[in-house]
Amino acid sequence: MKIEDLCKYLQVTENWIRSRVRRKAIPFHNNHGILRFNRQEIDDWMKVPPPLSATHSKSGVQDERRQERMESYADQPYRDKPAREYVLTASKIMIGRTAWMRLPFFVEKVVARTKEHDRNYLFREEIKGLLPNSNDYLRVSCQLGLIDIDSNKEQDQRIKHYCPTQYAELISQTRDIVRIREIIGESILHLVRTRKEVHPDEKHAILLLWLFLNFKNSGIRPQEHHFRKATDKPDNSYPLIRLNFAKSLCNFLFVGNSDQERDFFNKWQQCM
Repeated sequence: MKIEDLCKYLQVTENWIRSRVRRKAIPFHNNHGILRFNRQEIDDWMKVPPPLSATHSKSGVQDERRQERMESYADQPYRDKPAREYVLTASKIMIGRTAWMRLPFFVEKVVARTKEHDRNYLFREEIKGLLPNSNDYLRVSCQLGLIDIDSNKEQDQRIKHYCPTQYAELISQTRDIVRIREIIGESILHLVRTRKEVHPDEKHAILLLWLFLNFKNSGIRPQEHHFRKATDKPDNSYPLIRLNFAKSLCNFLFVGNSDQERDFFNKWQQCM
């Protein structure tokens, strides 16, 4: 059976099944990434009573339900697949208030240099040196929709043009940090409306923000293990970097205002 067949057979949700697959708490077969279930094995499994800790311990039941709830939100589909299955790139440079406060300054410099060259784009080499860690600021600017990436089709496909967007222009025209935060929020929502936030060219980092807000909007405190991917090695630091990146971006945009966070998340959902 496919997972949707098993959902109907057991009258349960897909998240309920996937949480047990991850814990190897239900019989399943994974052949080359294709998940399948044997009906006879499922019938036999259903005849076995659950562990005593889950049956007779109230705290055990509560813990299991709490874990399932957290996992279900972590695996909640974003468009056509769970959010954690996207690339979800994150820069450890962009963690903390100082780095994010430098971002508008970087964007302003990119816009100014573009005008110096009397064209609407720059090459990566022309962006180097604008700030320490310019590559990280460039990548994040692209992920936030402040800079578009365009290949030079007339020459080499590997040569990319980095074009400041209308949102970068707006940022370069103001020193008001409140307005800058609003502009970046508008840019993110524009990406979502145009479906560019799932485009493979360096956009997936903002889905970390969506995942972070999804947890908070559901009354769950985002934690490191919520940002772990199946491909992560047990001892790497990527989940923590993803969590701290999302937390830093959230703090920069909303400065701890839970009403603004909730309002932005609802607008995001409506744009999809």
